[in-house]
Amino acid sequence: MGARVTSYPHHRGVTGRTANYPGRMTETARGSRMLTIAFVLFAIGLVAVVAIFVLAAMDKQAPWLWMVTMGLPLGLILGIGHAVRRR
Repeated sequence: MGARVTSYPHHRGVTGRTANYPGRMTETARGSRMLTIAFVLFAIGLVAVVAIFVLAAMDKQAPWLWMVTMGLPLGLILGIGHAVRRR
């Protein structure tokens, strides 16, 4: 007869390099959250840059968009930081 495989409860919830203990975020989850924030900031900044050019073509202005464009370099820095940290 074949070998019987049992499931141990302490092996459930293991993701990445660390066990998923209640109240603790795993290293993988922390890293993916940082990357998600980086992507969102970068996308918001990129949309703001495109919006500035579109508004300029229509002879309109939105000075507050210049502040929103700072999301682009912040997202880029966070993405690079995530890549360096994972290395």
